[in-house]
Amino acid sequence: AFSYRPAAIVRDASISMALNYLYTGKVKESRALMLNGAFMLDCVDSDIKNIAQWCRDNPNVPCMLELKNFNHAFYSVITPALMETFLEKKIRMLHNSSRKQVANFIGHSMKCHQR
Repeated sequence: AFSYRPAAIVRDASISMALNYLYTGKVKESRALMLNGAFMLDCVDSDIKNIAQWCRDNPNVPCMLELKNFNHAFYSVITPALMETFLEKKIRMLHNSSRKQVANFIGHSMKCHQR
């Protein structure tokens, strides 16, 4: 049976929703979702304990440098064109097997938001 981690669904949904919001002109909302998704990319793909330890071991270096996806996203929110490039690249990284779960999660989230 295929198992998918809830944090990974939130990560993928944040990236997907960010691109959708960007396409509809909601840049502010897209930025928030993009940064959230990028942070989740780092936290899901790396052990958060390792990230926290790195930050403690390097107090004079911004922790953002250890968060490669978040760092890239942070500098990509400057313009919608950079955001689109970042988000489309991350969307391509989504596994085909997870896309249906992400779409279902987004659909459920949007229904809850409309209530």
